[in-house]
Amino acid sequence: MNKVIEQTTGDFITFQGWSAFNQRVKNLESNDFISEETLCSALGLDYTEYLSIVKKSIDYWRSSPSSSLFHTIGKNGLTLPEEGNTVFESHLMQTRFFMILSKLHLVSHRLLGKIKDENGEFVRIRGEFALTYPTKDSFKHEFVVRKSNEVMQMVYTYFLYCYLIGKKGLKVPSKIYRGIRYRDIWNNPVINQRIPKMDESLTYVEKRKIIIDTIQKYLLEEGLSGLCENNLVSFSASKSIAQYFSNKEGLIVEILTKDAEIMTSEVHDVRWDDSDYVTNKKEREYIVRVTGEKIQVNNVYISDLDYFVATNNPLAVNLFNHDDKQASYELNGVKIIAKYVWSSNTKGSVQYKNMNEDGWQYGSREFLKKFGISPVISNKNLKDIKNFRIDKIR
Repeated sequence: MNKVIEQTTGDFITFQGWSAFNQRVKNLESNDFISEETLCSALGLDYTEYLSIVKKSIDYWRSSPSSSLFHTIGKNGLTLPEEGNTVFESHLMQTRFFMILSKLHLVSHRLLGKIKDENGEFVRIRGEFALTYPTKDSFKHEFVVRKSNEVMQMVYTYFLYCYLIGKKGLKVPSKIYRGIRYRDIWNNPVINQRIPKMDESLTYVEKRKIIIDTIQKYLLEEGLSGLCENNLVSFSASKSIAQYFSNKEGLIVEILTKDAEIMTSEVHDVRWDDSDYVTNKKEREYIVRVTGEKIQVNNVYISDLDYFVATNNPLAVNLFNHDDKQASYELNGVKIIAKYVWSSNTKGSVQYKNMNEDGWQYGSREFLKKFGISPVISNKNLKDIKNFRIDKIR
């Protein structure tokens, strides 16, 4: 069982050795901003190591955002930290930071200190020992503190460079999007306390609809930060990418870039422009800091199959991802049956039958070519859909 421990200076790491760095930042002149290399030189950082830290931070972010070193400045953003202030707001984030340093062979795991509770027992967070600086007045302490803060300064420098690039006038989209999966937030305490009492006679999808309505209302009224575990989160300039990450079981949050604190993105840094090696998609990524003033959510789109099933919404067809149900409807006088069909063990698509004609299954493009009408349901033709129903087929 994970134990909750109070924040104390002894348990939480602090910014140390930043006074000289902070002064160099304040003394920067415009000609120091020409490149990352000149910026590193002006701030007294090793450029080769800086490039390595930035590359690995981007790689880790793309693999699993919570495991990136970028989070070291999530709490403060570009506000220069004061000597002695705590770095993280949770032991979880602090422990992840030290685990990444260890994986990157920057600090040996053996040098790190472990946090103990009031009974002298080691504390575990999500199965891992809660980590901190080693005991003071040891050779290990001085090394780990110095190395940790050097890495944080390099991360700060990267985001400072992106900020300075942004001041030159980059063309960013007016809106960016974030896909959120229902399973990641439905049990969040801030949502739980807002869910109305539900009748036990309601079906699973009816209850799920009520919870999603609650989440949507919260996001529109309170913003996003209360539902985020981390201070830095990913958005995309592509709504379809956000929908991909919602996995057809959640919501898509839309914010205006003019309201957002964008730390870096595809337009700030070409290193974000490559296709993600995990998804093989160009994710058009924007890293946004959600700490501080509330970010106003501009819109929230439902992208959840069960929600649409609960409301008998024809848009459910576009979210079919298994062959356990089918939809029947009429569109412009054509009777259509739509269902998900597997083409392999891992891939499939929605196929359509024209019940006025041969009743064979076709992809949407083949259907359009053969019958002169697209069977795909959209917001544009939603009003033309008649006699829509969803049936389980197994």
